[in-house]
Amino acid sequence: MLNRILREQHGKRIAVIENEFGEVGIDSSLVEQSERTTETVVEMNNGCICCTLRGDFIEGMQKILKDVRARGSHLDAVLIETTGLADPSPIASSFFLDQFMRENYRLDSILGVCDTKHVLSQLEGLRTDSCVNEATEQVAFSDRLLLTKTDLCTGEELDSVRHQLQRMNPYAKLLPMNLKDMKKPVPVDDLCDVRAFSLDKAMEFDSTFLDNQDDHVHDPYIKALGVKLQGTLNQDRLNNFFAEVLKRYPKEMYRMKGILDVKGIEERYVFHAVNCHFGGMPQGAWLSESTRESRAVFIGRDIDHAWIVEKLHLCFEEPTAGVIESNVKSAHK
Repeated sequence: MLNRILREQHGKRIAVIENEFGEVGIDSSLVEQSERTTETVVEMNNGCICCTLRGDFIEGMQKILKDVRARGSHLDAVLIETTGLADPSPIASSFFLDQFMRENYRLDSILGVCDTKHVLSQLEGLRTDSCVNEATEQVAFSDRLLLTKTDLCTGEELDSVRHQLQRMNPYAKLLPMNLKDMKKPVPVDDLCDVRAFSLDKAMEFDSTFLDNQDDHVHDPYIKALGVKLQGTLNQDRLNNFFAEVLKRYPKEMYRMKGILDVKGIEERYVFHAVNCHFGGMPQGAWLSESTRESRAVFIGRDIDHAWIVEKLHLCFEEPTAGVIESNVKSAHK
């Protein structure tokens, strides 16, 4: 969706902030940057934007405005893509509690992207005591709920999702994004400058919205494993690896994504997975031979990270020559 907005000739000048949950960045490399957007994509990682990175977030917003003004240009909108584990409330409150944000930006709307095939299980997912259910918070605070993967759902499943979302947030507008018969994508004008955010509604849902929100806690059992791999990967071994992961963690592995250097494929091999749904394809050339470094992120609950790394070692074209650098980031504050 971000790439489509950046490609379209809609006349709007839009900046993008990408937040990665973990130190290994993936998404910013997938956002297409033409000459007109090269200096308007800001990446933040090594934490969650709603707690440890809130200061970096405001600095990023300051940088965007400074760069735009230095070019003698103007800005129509900033799209902030949070990690899927972010609680939107602390981020939204920054627009009201921080002086710079109040004076320079207006919170236009909160867009929630709902994986229609899996959203109900996420909304009902168990969390440890006192931990926030991020999916519930995201639905409750959204002004627009964008329904993806509707083509994978039966009519009954789609009706059930609609009913649950409208019950949780009757104010949000539901926008299906990929119905089979939908010939046109959601217009940019339905996503930007819609003036949908209401402080009154936010306060109605959470009376502490404008209080200090540094005390919220994420589920400590949800963690992200980030890996960087030096060496060419074997496609058949990768296929076996992904099959094993999905078989072992069909529901516990919430998200997998990465950019891989695969033997026999000249372009970057980009893969995404949500629970048991997996997809991958060659997508875009490497900038240079020196940038052919594979990167991947695995986000889930109670995942054996050592097992993941061990299995990845077997995926190299030459296993004895491959090198893996890994780190684990917890979702808690």
